[in-house]
Amino acid sequence: MRILHVCQFLGIGGLEKVLLDLCKEQIKCGHQVSLIVYDNDQRWNNRFREIGVKLNNDYLKSDGFDLELINRLQQVVFKHDIVHTHDLNPAIYLGTLSLINLVKYGKRVQFVHTTHGMEHIKARPMTKLYELLVGLTASKIISVSEAFKLYYEKQPLTKLSKLHVVKNGVELPDQSTNCLRSTLCEEFNLDHSKPIGVYVARITPLKDQLRLIESYRDSNHQLVLVGPPSDHTYFTRCRERITPNIVLTGARDDIMELLKMADYYISTSKHEGLPISVLEAGVIELPCLLSRIPGHLLFNQHKECVSILGHTDHPLNAIEDFLKNAHRLTKNFKEEIIDRYSAHTMHKEYLSIYQEVLES
Repeated sequence: MRILHVCQFLGIGGLEKVLLDLCKEQIKCGHQVSLIVYDNDQRWNNRFREIGVKLNNDYLKSDGFDLELINRLQQVVFKHDIVHTHDLNPAIYLGTLSLINLVKYGKRVQFVHTTHGMEHIKARPMTKLYELLVGLTASKIISVSEAFKLYYEKQPLTKLSKLHVVKNGVELPDQSTNCLRSTLCEEFNLDHSKPIGVYVARITPLKDQLRLIESYRDSNHQLVLVGPPSDHTYFTRCRERITPNIVLTGARDDIMELLKMADYYISTSKHEGLPISVLEAGVIELPCLLSRIPGHLLFNQHKECVSILGHTDHPLNAIEDFLKNAHRLTKNFKEEIIDRYSAHTMHKEYLSIYQEVLES
């Protein structure tokens, strides 16, 4: 099968990691995988090339709505069996191209779309109109959580038969990899003997890092906040409040190594679909203490796997008891990831949806 993925960015984030793992599984199964990326942030290009993805990044989108990008996509999409867009911007262009082809040639462009996040709906209400376009034109719409699927179920132009949920999956780690705690503690000037919590997310009010910083300022625990600034005013506020036991690393490529040096994973995020960083922590049996939001609660649907903070809990007050009882949870979580959240399981579910599109 010739599969074309279309993505606006290849920066450093959960979407990129999910897509990379999906491409790996597709290539393992003998599919030809290509990827179009058309915006400036392309830090993960080489990772995709290294696994055998044919990368098309010779065109950079201009500001505003770029008609030339539609022409470029027109030249490429029909050379593939499946076209798969990731997040809203690529779907806008494929949806527009589909309508153009319907008017000109009486035939839509078939494409599968995955919604990895819905933050844009609150940040920019105008995007609700773009989502209507996606609901009308996409052949299949995949959400990473039931909450996202529910959004599309309420759209007047979206057929329910288009909608699917495919949970994010992670690659199962190589257990032979050594823990680099001492090396990383030295890099960040942390005390090897004191507990270390890690949180991986863009630095933005939606992820609520400032709440954690205030909690850890006078603590015996140490906190490593991993992720690029997304809101520079908020990032400045966070940076001004850190103390020697708190580290802002910026964007990093070595997420698994950072997780392996930690004693626990902690998140105070206010919104998640299905957070890939929590899955990465869970698969290496790192205890997870998470905020009470739907994207975190879903991990406890079948059995208790993570600890959940109450809305008014002080994060550090909950940690000591949480760590004493963490072994059972981490064992449960790893089993759940292997059964329900592996990259291989994710790939099989996507393949089934692709086949539905090809047979329609």
